[in-house]
Amino acid sequence: MTDIHTVSYHPVTEKEITVLLPASKSISNRLLIIKALSGYLENIHNLSEAQDTETLLEILKNVNQKEHNAKLGGTTFRFLLAYLALLRNDFILTAEGEMQNRPIKELVDALNSLGAEIEYIKEEGKPPVHIKRGNMHGGTISIDATKSSQFVSALMLIAPYLQGGLTIRLQGEPVSKPYIEMTAKLMREFGVDIAVNYPEIVVKEGKYANKTYFVENDWSAASYIYQSFLFSQNLQKVKIPYLYKNSIQGDVEVYNIYSNFGIQTTFLDDAVILTKEEKKELPSKFTYTFFNNPDLAQTLAVTCSLLKIPAELEGLQTLLHKETNRIAALQNELKKLNVDAQFDQTNNRLVIHPENLAKPQSAISTYNDHRMAMAFSSAAQIFGQIEMENPMVVNKSFPHFWEEMKKFGISLS
Repeated sequence: MTDIHTVSYHPVTEKEITVLLPASKSISNRLLIIKALSGYLENIHNLSEAQDTETLLEILKNVNQKEHNAKLGGTTFRFLLAYLALLRNDFILTAEGEMQNRPIKELVDALNSLGAEIEYIKEEGKPPVHIKRGNMHGGTISIDATKSSQFVSALMLIAPYLQGGLTIRLQGEPVSKPYIEMTAKLMREFGVDIAVNYPEIVVKEGKYANKTYFVENDWSAASYIYQSFLFSQNLQKVKIPYLYKNSIQGDVEVYNIYSNFGIQTTFLDDAVILTKEEKKELPSKFTYTFFNNPDLAQTLAVTCSLLKIPAELEGLQTLLHKETNRIAALQNELKKLNVDAQFDQTNNRLVIHPENLAKPQSAISTYNDHRMAMAFSSAAQIFGQIEMENPMVVNKSFPHFWEEMKKFGISLS
């Protein structure tokens, strides 16, 4: 069922606001697997309230049930697949929506080569799967790392519990390297010996320590705050707690990216302050490679379009297999803004020509993709009002997104 809402913009009179971001879903989901393996699912502070994380937590609390539904979550499904295969029990693991079409074959093949017994229930290479009572062991495996870093992280997380540990040889240029490095840093934090020397990752046999951990807030979600602040009138300063310059999240790079558009970031001990550079000269063209930061691509596509800055966004190959085909989704919805976006598949590059930007005459579709809804919210700041289909899809990663947008004068009716 299509649920169409109006997104309106009325500039706020405040000069300064504080915005509350969700905790990092990426960190939270890795932590939950680490904690489950250590035997202690508690002692995590500021755990993400994202739908994907809540689904994973609920399954881990009730892991002895035979059937589990990972719903729409990529890390939820893939991390669970590796974790459940380790437990030497009998499970059915299903998914919903687009997650039923997202690739898992490379991970299934790798797990089966380590002694798991995983069979596809419907279509090869896709959920749902039957995880049988395999007997997993360590060793050396090779895996194609060009489709998803989540395959690699899933194997890394369970590796200390495999007899003899695990050596993972990555084939091809690994996508989203910062997420592999995030996994490694968290594993070290919990006492595991892991060495990452591309193309090889070596994890020694061991156990995760039981310790308390505070989850930092989500830098990917911060991109929507940078964008909203950029297009806001009157606002001069935005404070965002629990973001750090030395973050283990690759999307911390967002603060550098938005400096191109005049947003300055000041780092405090436990927060960042955003201000606007006066009379900033905007770039005549924006070019960036998102190979390591694919979750930022949609926001920047919209930002450049609304600024009428031509853009070339590169390194987008993983966007074809996310919550939706994000390339096609961007092309379709930017077209509603009279923005031409051509995808060069040979070079995984989206070329954007926004010179004829115009108010959309039909509702922005979100494709059951939280990032589409959040990225396009700022269009209301330019046009005063837009229509949007299924805007509450933001619950997947940022349940209180629209509440925070009210602080910028962006309201959902």
